[in-house]
Amino acid sequence: MLFTDQVKPVRRLCLGVLCFLLIQGCATPPPPPPPPPVVQGPTEEEKAREEERALAELERRRAAVAEERRAVEQEVASRVKAAFGKSIPDYAAVDSLYATDRLANNKDGAEIAYGPERGQLQTGLYAVGMPRDLRKDPLETKAVVRPKAAEDFFLTLQERVAQSKRKEIFVFVHGYYVAFDEAARRTAQLAYALGFPGVAILYSWPSQAALTGYLTDETNIEWTIPHLRDFLKQVTARAGAERVHVIAHSMGNRAVVAGLRQLAAEPQKPAAPLVHELVLMAPDVDADIFRDAMTEIRSVVSRVTLYSSSQDKALLISKTVHGYQRAGPHLVIIDTDPGVDDALAILLALRSPELNVVGITTVCGNVSVEEATRNLFRVLTLTDSSKEAAIGQGAAAPLQRPLETATHVHGLDGLGDLDRFQEPDGRSRYPAPTVPPDLPDAHSVWRQMLRDHEQPITLVTLGPLTNLARVLRDEPEVVRRFHRIVCMGGAVTVGGNVTPAAEFNAYVDPHAADLVLAAGLPLTLVPLDVTTRVTMTRTEIAACCDRSRDSACRFFRDATGPALEFAQRTLGRPIFEFHDPLAMAVAIDASLIELTAMPIRVITEGGADRGQTVSDRGADRGKMASRPAVQVALRVDRERALALMLERLCPRSLS
Repeated sequence: MLFTDQVKPVRRLCLGVLCFLLIQGCATPPPPPPPPPVVQGPTEEEKAREEERALAELERRRAAVAEERRAVEQEVASRVKAAFGKSIPDYAAVDSLYATDRLANNKDGAEIAYGPERGQLQTGLYAVGMPRDLRKDPLETKAVVRPKAAEDFFLTLQERVAQSKRKEIFVFVHGYYVAFDEAARRTAQLAYALGFPGVAILYSWPSQAALTGYLTDETNIEWTIPHLRDFLKQVTARAGAERVHVIAHSMGNRAVVAGLRQLAAEPQKPAAPLVHELVLMAPDVDADIFRDAMTEIRSVVSRVTLYSSSQDKALLISKTVHGYQRAGPHLVIIDTDPGVDDALAILLALRSPELNVVGITTVCGNVSVEEATRNLFRVLTLTDSSKEAAIGQGAAAPLQRPLETATHVHGLDGLGDLDRFQEPDGRSRYPAPTVPPDLPDAHSVWRQMLRDHEQPITLVTLGPLTNLARVLRDEPEVVRRFHRIVCMGGAVTVGGNVTPAAEFNAYVDPHAADLVLAAGLPLTLVPLDVTTRVTMTRTEIAACCDRSRDSACRFFRDATGPALEFAQRTLGRPIFEFHDPLAMAVAIDASLIELTAMPIRVITEGGADRGQTVSDRGADRGKMASRPAVQVALRVDRERALALMLERLCPRSLS
C-alpha cells in the first residue's frame, strides 16, 4: 500500500505531461501567410498598343494645330482681300496666342471681341496680317480671334513649343492707351520682326484705349496683377519651354513688376528662375518702387534689360502727374583716369541700358591727365554706343603731393601698351585717337550737366578724388546736387594694393579722399574689400574671349596683359581684379553689394600708412565721433557681378 500511494503522484505527473504533449502534437499550426500577389507589368503587346495610342494622339494634336493655322490664315486672307480689293499687299499671316481679362463681347452670335471692360481671364489664339517689308506697320485689319478653354490653350501651347526651333516663349504685356486689336498687331509685329523662333503670347489687360482713360487704366493695371501673376506661373510650369521671356511696355511694366514681386515672395521658392529675360520698355513705374522691386525679384528673373529715354514725353508727363521720378536709366557722370580697369568700366557703362552717360571727365592718377584724356577717346572708339557724353579734362596734379602713376601695372600708355597690336594687313589695331582741342574743364562739364538735366545724376569716380575735392572746396553747391556718388577706392578691412596699408586712389591723393569722406555726401564707397573678390585668371579671360568676337572683349584680352604679368610677379598668380568695373556695376545694380554705414578717414601724412583708410572699428574710434557715416561695401555677390560684366563686355558670338 505504501508503495502504491507513493507512485500515484508520479503517475499523475507523467499522465499530465503526456496529455500536454499529445495536445500540442494534435494542435493545427497556423497556415503560412500567403505570398504577396505578383504584380504583372504590361506585356510587350500592351506597351506597343499604348505607344501607338500616344503616337496617334500626338499626330491628332499636330494635325489639329496645323488645321487650325490653315483656317485662321484663310480668314486673314479673306479680310485682307475685303479691305484692299485687288491691291493686296505683300504680307504674311502671323498667328499668336493670347490671354486677356477684358470682357468678351459676342452678342447675337457675332465674332468675339474684347473691349475696355473687366472680365474673367480668357485664352485663345489670333492671327493678323504682317507686311513682309518690316519698315511698314501691321495691316489695319481686324484680328482673327479664336477663344480656347484653358486646357485646350495649354495643350496648343505645349504642341507649338514642342514644334518650335527653340523651345522658348515670350509674353508681351502692353501699356496705356491700347485696344486689344492694336496689342495683337504689336505682339505679332515683335515676333515677326525679331524672327522669334519660339511662341509669342499676348497678355492684354482692360486698357481704355483713350487718352482720357489714364486714371482708369491705372486702376485696371492694379486689378490685373493677380491674373497676370497666376498666368505667368502656369505658363512657366506647363508650357514645356526651356526659357520664358517677358516684355512689358509703359504702364504694363507695373503689373509685370508687381506680379513677379509677388511670385518672388511666395514661401515655396522656384528651383530656377521663372523668367530668363525681363525686358522693360519705357517703364511707367515709380523709380523708388522699381529699385526695391529689382532687388526682390532676383530669385525669379535671370536678367533684366531696361530701355528708356530721358526725353520720353509720356514718362515726363507721368512724373509731373505723380510727382516722382519714373523708372529709367540712371543719368551718370564718370570721373576717370584710364587705366585698363577704368576703360572696362567705361565700356560697361556705355553698353548698359540702365545707365545714360551724360558726361565723362578725366583726372590724373594711373597716368597723367593728358594721357588719361587720350586714353578716354581711344576707348570711345571701341563702342558703337549712340550715347553722346560731354567730355572734360580735370586736375593735372593731386591737391598737395606730386603725382605718382601706375604705368608699371597698366603699361606705359595706361592701356596695356596697345600700340604693340597690329592687324594682319599691318594696320594698328588701336589707332591713335583724335583729341579735340580746348576741352572744357571737369567742373564746367559737371555744372552744365546738372543744369541741363532735371533728373537726378549719379557721379561715379574711378580714380583719385582730386576733381571732386576741388569742386567741393570751391563750389560745394555743385557737388551737393548729385543724387548719389559711387567711389572706387580705399581698403577698410583688408590690406592695400600699392602699399601694405593703402589702396592706389587714396594713396595718390589722400588729402582729396579725406576731404570728400568727411563732407557728409550721399556716398557709396566700393573698396578693395569687395573688388579683390571679383577676379579672373589669364586662362579664364582667354576662354571667355575665345567665345566672343566683340571688339570690347578683344580689348579686354589685349589690354590686361601687363596687369596679369604684374599680378604674377607680385601675387604669384596671373589674376585680373575688376576694381573699377565693379564700382560701375554697383551704379547699375546696387543689390550686388551689401553696405555697412561707418565713418571713414584717410591718413594724409606719414610713410608706410599714408593713404590708409581707417574706420571706427579700429583704435581711432574716438577721432571718428564727429565724422559722418559713409556707406561702405563689405560684401559682394561675386557670381552675379561677374556675370553682369561679362554679359556686357564679352557677349557670346552667335556663330
